[in-house]
Amino acid sequence: MLENFLQDLRYAVRSLGRRPLVTTVAVLSLALGIGANTAIFSVFERLLLRRLPVPAAEEIVNITSPGPKPGGTSTGDSGGRADPELAVPPFRTMDEWCLHR
Repeated sequence: MLENFLQDLRYAVRSLGRRPLVTTVAVLSLALGIGANTAIFSVFERLLLRRLPVPAAEEIVNITSPGPKPGGTSTGDSGGRADPELAVPPFRTMDEWCLHR
């Protein structure tokens, strides 16, 4: 079995050596595909899979505005206060959120 594998390997190397352009294109295509896959996974893993680098990250909640103002012409008009200052901090832990509701 090992002899067959070595024979196949020698044949593959000889075949690739006969056509250097095809070999170069194949190697470059593999390198580009592996590099792109690694880069995309690295970004995905960093943004979506890792926990936030803050204490008690699982307790952070996102507090959103109440929605569009009644009669507003744009969905970008948030309701509530007219000035841009937030009434509450943008993030609270779950315990803080439950206490202030």
